[in-house]
Order: sequence, then structure tokens, then C-alpha cells
Amino acid sequence: MDISTQTGDLTLLDTHRGVLIDCTGIVGQLITMDTTLGDKWACTIRNSSAGTTFANSKVTLDASTGNVIVAGASAATFDLYPGDVMTVTCDGTDWNGVLLSGRNDLWSMNTAAFVWSSSGTGYPGANTLKGYLAATNDVLTVEAATRYQFEAMVDFSCPGAASHNIQFGFGGTATFTDLMYMALAQNAGLHVGTTANMKATVVATAAALTAASATAANVIWTRGEFLVNAAGTIIPSIATSADPSPAADNSVLTGSFFRAWKIGNSTAYARGVWA
Repeated sequence: MDISTQTGDLTLLDTHRGVLIDCTGIVGQLITMDTTLGDKWACTIRNSSAGTTFANSKVTLDASTGNVIVAGASAATFDLYPGDVMTVTCDGTDWNGVLLSGRNDLWSMNTAAFVWSSSGTGYPGANTLKGYLAATNDVLTVEAATRYQFEAMVDFSCPGAASHNIQFGFGGTATFTDLMYMALAQNAGLHVGTTANMKATVVATAAALTAASATAANVIWTRGEFLVNAAGTIIPSIATSADPSPAADNSVLTGSFFRAWKIGNSTAYARGVWA
């Protein structure tokens, strides 16, 4: 298969028939598809972007005539994200897309312990959110009128073991039309707990997930969704009701992560063939 590398917008031509179009731009790319190319015309499109946000890493397939149909869902456009590979076939009226691989999400993970506050300094204050990911990868840009799902895990070490609760929430500049997540949270010694609290939350501000206790560690797992109102940034964050370790480092441990994946626009309530 011939490969055509593209860094900018592209209108499909008959010369692209059977070609792998490899999109490597970092500012978002638009692929315009016209059904005048005819029945059984096909090519494959791969998103190889190294863009760092949804907006500048996506490749938008735009059916200038007809629609793009993927898994039974029909729309004028369809977005491919980094790692997505799709074969598109024209039937003379619409474009039928088959994802070969991908649906990759955006994620950030601590690969080394991240000192959240050190030896009594840097503590943000009681009940005040602070990002729990390393500062080089703690801010995610999200799009307006767009729904996302997310998952997060926080492994928090606080050897001072002063009484505190653990809280989760979002900093940043984006605003939300709605948000809901379920959280499991544990107060215990480091990696020795056997029970957890469960809580459903519908706010982006700091939400207490446990009662206060004098424990040396907390673990949080969350899964939920949010619909962005005004575009901006989100910062996955934690807070505590008091400094757990006034004389020692509070650290977020290796493997703690946040991942998000785009579901669709504000009116997207299903994907696939649902009766």
C-alpha cells in the first residue's frame, strides 16, 4: 500500500484511491471527502499526530456531500484521534468508516513519586485543591460543548499520619454543564487497607471521599463523565482537610494517573447501533 504523509488539510482525490494517508500535523487537520469520487472508492486514514490536546491532535473527516457512517451512527463529520486508523469507503451517496485500530485516549501518569507538598512547605491549605500529577503533564485542554468520560487513580503517601480526610476535584479554567463520577477511597497504612468508602459526586469542586482519620496513606479510584460548557483546562486534583505530614513529604506515588476520552458533542448520547 502506498503511503501519503500529510501535515495539513487535504481534499481526497482519485489519486488517493487505495492509499494510506498518514496525518502527522500538530494543529488539527481537515480531510474533505466528496462522494463524486464514486461507488467503491476507498482509502485508509491514520492519525499519527503528536499534538498535545484534543483540538490540535484530531483529524476531522468532513463529508462535503453525504455523511460519514461509523458503527451505524451517521454525521457530517467524524473525528480521528492519535492512534486511530480508519478505512473509508464511498458508496456514491455516503462514506462508510471502519475503525481498524485506535480510539486512544489522553492520559498522564506519574512515573516517579511526585512530592505534593514537602516537609511542611507547599501545602495548599485545608480543603484547597492541588494537582496530583507531575507539573509537566498535569493540565489538559478540553473543548466546549463536548462530553468526556474519565478514570483516575491516586496513590497518596502521607507518613506524618496527622488526622485528615482525602478529597478529589478539578482545577483549571473550563466550566461544566454537568459532571458525575463514582469514587472509591481508602484510609489505611500504605498498601495495606482492605475496605474502601464509596461515594457518588456531581460537583467539580473538592469533594470529601473519606472521614478524617490519622492514616499514613490514601488511595482513590474514580470513574465518571463530564460535559464541558466553556472550553478551557482541567487539572485533576486532590485536597485534604489538614496537612497530613507537617514535618515530612506528602507524595503521590508512581502509577497514579488520569485518563480521559472524548465521547462526542453535547447532543451525543449513543454510539453504535442501538434499537
